[in-house]
Amino acid sequence: MERTTPKTSGFVRPPPSRRPPHPHLYVLLAVSCILVALICILLLICSSRRPLPRLHVTDLLREFSKDSIRLVKRCHKPDRKEFSKVALRTAIGFVVMGFVGFFVKLIFIPINNIIVGSVD
Repeated sequence: MERTTPKTSGFVRPPPSRRPPHPHLYVLLAVSCILVALICILLLICSSRRPLPRLHVTDLLREFSKDSIRLVKRCHKPDRKEFSKVALRTAIGFVVMGFVGFFVKLIFIPINNIIVGSVD
């Protein structure tokens, strides 16, 4: 009797090359970001010379809705010419930032190899 091997789809998952991060690392990172933001807000509040006005939630929501309505009324749909200008400028920005990142990486790879190579 012949032994048959089970057919696979051809995709074999490679073994992990490094350990996955600790599961609580992301929670710790999020909590630390929140704490830094709260400290910044407290410093801004404490450093202001005049007291902040006390606003109720309804006042805040009313002001937000007025600002939102004003923004929507002032906005307009761009025509083809304006849209193409914005799209072209955005693409140029992406290309420029890509080249900046490429050249920074290109400069720092040899520097990193010199630093790491000098340890041995």
